[in-house]
Amino acid sequence: MITLLLAVNFATAGMAQVEDEAQPRYTGIASYYADLSSSGKTLYLTGSVTAWDGYTSKLTIEFQERNGYSGSWYTKNTYTDTGSNRDICAINESITGTTGHSYRGYCKFQAFDSSGKVVDEKYEYTAILYL
Repeated sequence: MITLLLAVNFATAGMAQVEDEAQPRYTGIASYYADLSSSGKTLYLTGSVTAWDGYTSKLTIEFQERNGYSGSWYTKNTYTDTGSNRDICAINESITGTTGHSYRGYCKFQAFDSSGKVVDEKYEYTAILYL
């Protein structure tokens, strides 16, 4: 009788775990990406976000700078693009940097439902580049 009871408890616990893992996690963002690269003093700020069908997407990247390797970051410029369904909304900017400064992008990726409510959002920094 004890063996049977343990087997039932194990089976029930195992089923609950399988059910939790099998449930899909809802997300409105299908894919997202951001990068900051350079060639000489030219910085290339790129990023994109794509929403699943039926949603709109928005990408916002704050291009940030600081003097040297330390100190406070400040936003030099903000770039935004929007897209709908599977349209890729993208930002591709070429920016001239200044020697002796550090640069990065602060990125916000968002997906909205048909009523304009945010259903998914992710935040990310690009790599930091020093010129």
